[in-house]
Amino acid sequence: MKTDDELTGEEAAALRSLAEGPLPPAGLEDRTTARLAARGLLARRRGSAWTKAILAAAAGALIFFVGMKTGARPAPAAAAPEGSKFVLLLYQSAEEVGLAPEVEASRVREYVGWARVLREDGRSVSGEKLEQERSMLRPPAGSVVDAANPPIDGFFIISAGTLDEALGVARTCPHLKYGGAIEVRPIAGT
Repeated sequence: MKTDDELTGEEAAALRSLAEGPLPPAGLEDRTTARLAARGLLARRRGSAWTKAILAAAAGALIFFVGMKTGARPAPAAAAPEGSKFVLLLYQSAEEVGLAPEVEASRVREYVGWARVLREDGRSVSGEKLEQERSMLRPPAGSVVDAANPPIDGFFIISAGTLDEALGVARTCPHLKYGGAIEVRPIAGT
């Protein structure tokens, strides 16, 4: 397309007459725009400035409320201070020896659920079931050994602020309801 400087006198006069002449028929601009857009020669209008402003405000409000909701979540519980770990030694009752595999699997699921609740409360917890096979190392002759304790069936290591708190956690362990005993001992910091 030519610039105004490149137009001939006749072309410039014709262009001025368009601006000074009668208005085009009503709807001509809309029909022309629609035809050009249909042929892919003209991009469609994207909406008014008001529409864009309203959509931007709505998006901003949505982001704000999502941020508020996210910020309103409770902070995860602080980890227990170093040195506040306890071992729960699970002693098996005589009645629990030789359980059917399906009963034992059900008990394991119950213990896993109990540990999950402790984790959800912000406590660190880990544990394992021990195999029945064991080897005992005996102290030198003349030492006293307490042989009255039943075998240890498993253990959990938990975090707690105090021994009383650890005892409270141990009291919720399913092991007690099946006749087992739990020994709670602080783990010494190294």
